[in-house]
This record gives sequence, C-alpha cells and structure tokens, in this order.
Amino acid sequence: MRASQREYKLTGQPEYPEFVRLRAQQMLRDNKALTRAARHEVQGLLAWAKAQEIQVPPMTQILYKESI
Repeated sequence: MRASQREYKLTGQPEYPEFVRLRAQQMLRDNKALTRAARHEVQGLLAWAKAQEIQVPPMTQILYKESI
C-alpha cells in the first residue's frame, strides 16, 4: 500500500488510492489479529486514500478511465 502511495504521487492515477482504500477496508474487516500499531497504520492509509479520492474531481476520473 505504501508503494501505491508513491506511485500515486508520481502518476496521479486514481486507481492507486482506490486500491489502498479497498485493501485497507478489507484488512480492518477481516484481520482480527492486527496489532494495535498495525491497525493504526492501516487506518492512516485508509484516511489518506479517502482524502485523495475526495480531491480528484469525478470528471477527471471519467476522462482518465476513458483514455485507457
């Protein structure tokens, strides 16, 4: 997930925060054995992903997906 953060900073591709958000949500939901520190780290990544998704205007996401 940290690699996705780095790649997002380089490319701006909206799939990176989306991946981080989905993966972090899954980890928090499914992995009951996370340590307190790991849970805090994943929650931080989730907050970052949500913030990035809010910043990308919906039209930009549509145009990006159409160009692929």
